[in-house]
Amino acid sequence: MIKMNKNITGHKKIITISVLILISGFLSWWQFYRPGQSAKNELFETKVAKYVPQEELPLGEREGQCFVNSIAQPYRDDAWRCLAGNEIKDPCFYLPSKDAVVCDTNPYSTTAGFRLRTAEVLPMPAATVPAKDNWGWLILLEDQTVCSPFTGTTPMLEGQVAAFGCVSADASQNIVLLGELKTGKIWTATKAIFVIEGGKPVIKSSQEARVKEVWQ
Repeated sequence: MIKMNKNITGHKKIITISVLILISGFLSWWQFYRPGQSAKNELFETKVAKYVPQEELPLGEREGQCFVNSIAQPYRDDAWRCLAGNEIKDPCFYLPSKDAVVCDTNPYSTTAGFRLRTAEVLPMPAATVPAKDNWGWLILLEDQTVCSPFTGTTPMLEGQVAAFGCVSADASQNIVLLGELKTGKIWTATKAIFVIEGGKPVIKSSQEARVKEVWQ
């Protein structure tokens, strides 16, 4: 009987140790893979690249003129704010190899972009403002939402500046990025969804979103 009790006690110790090991292992796993993190996320890094427009443009040519440096991309002296017919295009990029200004270009589309034929020589570039590291003329969030700077009056949402307007797969949502982009290995942005109530934009929800790519 005494021998049996010793065996039971020994088994209990083994079980207790095993449970403690499992709990310890689970806590270590949770710290590394807790919600919002994963091995993939640890390796994730925001791509930041200078955009060079494609040379072959599918939409041909249009007539117009460029009158001032780009508002959407004020840190480049080859980016312009142009008029094509009655439409303002910003940014339009000067492409030296074609000696042309190209507008509506998009690194995520092979069916966008046209050459703008201007009757006048491009004006001398204004002095560009000192470049900001946390800026881009096109932003791709990790959830595939695409954002670009507002080039008219900058909207305010509940006292917060909305520098970027966005388009997502859900066309019914009104999305903006509030404040400035935060740089680092992984850039982040405050993504806000808003609705119009009483003629005013009201923030419905906001969250920190990770930025996958930035085009400067």
